[in-house]
Amino acid sequence: MEQLLKEIKLLSKREPKTLEQMALKLTEEVGETSQAVLSYLKTSWK
Repeated sequence: MEQLLKEIKLLSKREPKTLEQMALKLTEEVGETSQAVLSYLKTSWK
């Protein structure tokens, strides 16, 4: 577990995006996924 935490900390230091940028990107991706699911559901219910 200790090694995993060290690995996460190391990788997070290498990430060029800020926490705010990552949160916005995640929100964007979730929105796109939601649109895809809704489109699929609409076509599969016909």
